[in-house]
Amino acid sequence: RGTMQGGRFGVDYQVNNRNTITLSQNVRFRDREGRDEQRYSNEDLNGELISYGAQLNTSDMKNGSYTTQLAWRHQGPEGREWTADVNYNRWDRNSSSLFELFGYGGGLEGLQRAQENIGGSDLNQFGGQLDVIRPMGNNKLEWGLKGSYKLDHTWLYVSVLTPPNTEAVPDSALSNDFDITDIVNAAYVN
Repeated sequence: RGTMQGGRFGVDYQVNNRNTITLSQNVRFRDREGRDEQRYSNEDLNGELISYGAQLNTSDMKNGSYTTQLAWRHQGPEGREWTADVNYNRWDRNSSSLFELFGYGGGLEGLQRAQENIGGSDLNQFGGQLDVIRPMGNNKLEWGLKGSYKLDHTWLYVSVLTPPNTEAVPDSALSNDFDITDIVNAAYVN
């Protein structure tokens, strides 16, 4: 089960007959919950029930994303044009899940294993772009520059409870915590 909401708002301001400034904002929110049960049984060669049980899985995820953009468009004489924009993107996500394995019979009684995953991500991205068009007779020259800088912090913490232990133990093999920086720059001529 899940929900998603969002919206976009934008406004153009015409500075004069050749220049337009645009400001826009985009917002999205998501929420998802899940629950399922997987049952199992073990039988001997004669079809007699030895043990049975179930795995219960629950999950919850919430995230939001936001984008803001400021753009400038200039239309010059004889088809000359340039556009420039800067933008900021923000993304955050938090999620959790619990996997519980229960067993009965054949020496099994109740909870056999539980694993809890708690994770998330925070992302901030800044970008800018410039595009220029210059007519040249029957052809045109197009060129541009683009750059972006992204900071991403992503994590997952996993803990496992296995009876007879009464406290969950962190699982370092499955857990992680990363800070990732992406820098991308580009130029083109056409």
